[in-house]
Amino acid sequence: MPERLQTAFQHCRDMEGTLNDQLIAYAAAGRDIFPAYSEAVDRLVARINENGGGDENAPRPGDPMPPYVLPDDRGRLVSLESLLARAR
Repeated sequence: MPERLQTAFQHCRDMEGTLNDQLIAYAAAGRDIFPAYSEAVDRLVARINENGGGDENAPRPGDPMPPYVLPDDRGRLVSLESLLARAR
């Protein structure tokens, strides 16, 4: 089953369309592959849309990423700026 979800993710990630279109397609694939998983994906899609994610605000391929801060694998906050500085 994990392989089927991975394949569905890769297909949805690579498809043409908006982020919202990709998320809807992935949620549908998840429902078919693992019905219990679909409720969690639907909640995630709803939260992204409620918080201004999706079509209008999502960067397009080739657009620069907006600044962000996310936790790393140890729970420390890491900014995009710090990652880019380390890559130079």
